[in-house]
Amino acid sequence: MKHLILFLSFCFVAALPAQVMIGIGDSLGQSTQGAEATAPFQQRGYLVRIAVQVGAPFPLPLIRGGIATTAQSVAGRSRVDPLVMSPNLAVNGATVETILNEQADGIIDEEVDLVLAPRTGSQIEIAEQMMPSLIVCWAGNSDVLGTVTSFDQIDASQLISVVDFTLRFGEIADRLAALGADHLVFGKIPHVTNTGILMDNDDLTSFTGTDWGLADGLLTTAAVGVLLRLGLDDGSILDDPNFVLDPVESATIRDRIDAINQIVDLKAAEHGAAVADINPVFAAVKENPIQVGGITVSTKFLGGAFSLDGVHPGSFGHAVIANVFINALNDQYGTSIPPLSDFQLLGILLNDRVVDKDGDGRLSGRPFNGLLETLGIVLGITGDLNDFSPASQAFTADPMRGERFLERYRQVTGRLPQPGESRRDEAIRALKHCFGAAG
Repeated sequence: MKHLILFLSFCFVAALPAQVMIGIGDSLGQSTQGAEATAPFQQRGYLVRIAVQVGAPFPLPLIRGGIATTAQSVAGRSRVDPLVMSPNLAVNGATVETILNEQADGIIDEEVDLVLAPRTGSQIEIAEQMMPSLIVCWAGNSDVLGTVTSFDQIDASQLISVVDFTLRFGEIADRLAALGADHLVFGKIPHVTNTGILMDNDDLTSFTGTDWGLADGLLTTAAVGVLLRLGLDDGSILDDPNFVLDPVESATIRDRIDAINQIVDLKAAEHGAAVADINPVFAAVKENPIQVGGITVSTKFLGGAFSLDGVHPGSFGHAVIANVFINALNDQYGTSIPPLSDFQLLGILLNDRVVDKDGDGRLSGRPFNGLLETLGIVLGITGDLNDFSPASQAFTADPMRGERFLERYRQVTGRLPQPGESRRDEAIRALKHCFGAAG
């Protein structure tokens, strides 16, 4: 009976007059995964899931990439169909300031041009040229994400101030509300200290075999974990505060995100808009990993909630996020948009190639879809040919694996060691590139 009700509900919503849905935002809206944002990833984003459930047409600005591309640069990346004018306006890396002011100018030399073409203008300006009935806006993530993704400068210095966020997000909210859409939903900023890119000493032990002396309460990044696991550093990197978050920095980040999320709540209430908050879901999964059909999904690195970069959700994570937004819309407006059913979620989970289904620490991955996915095999984190059966032997440290990674990185990217650069420094530069911390 439950599935019959869901089916009838979907038919009812899909039979409504065609909805005009638009998406405003950043890498989460563009569906960046594994530090790249190309067609295979874009088609599995939370905005696409919402549009399907609503019954709204949602053509995408699909992007083709290559084996060495990342979403940090348009080099080697192009639009599949440059004439598609997509209602998904979200741009990887967009901040609340650039959503308002960064202009697509028709010359494809920035991500904003690649996504918004053939239109010109900023995200908000293009939205104002449309007549949407549903607006989904998840903005501000890029204003805090650098605190954990900068790799060699992870701290609280990259946080946007509450004053600046209030000013810019307030303008975004006011201008979107002025469009008179029937339904408007804003997303709260996730607590980035709960993302899979961060590792504590227990995580390091699980991933590398030792905690390398990382003290309780300190966090480092998965990219550093990879560096250590490949034998490209002797552990001294953890003595450098630029590669470690201390408890004070972590608390500063959490407090700032709480403060700016209060602004999201206030502006949404002012305009009678819905608010989607993914934080309780991520917190619950962090505390108690999901068990579905023998598959465990956690928020840890390679745990399945996040993609290969440890920051952006994978396909299953996006489906869960879509339900949070759908439920928020239904609660605020009394609509009956059907969330994705348990059956749909299971199907997405089973087909998500960045979920470790057999728990052996390696994913099947999606090679040739960007630099990190391509090099995942030599990094020892992808390449599981049968992800439903544990490997007979767990990953073991190999002193030559680091050399093979650097050799393969040079071959794929054409980037050679810089004059006077040490092996360790080259490895740091290469992993920053792979994880999207540098273009």
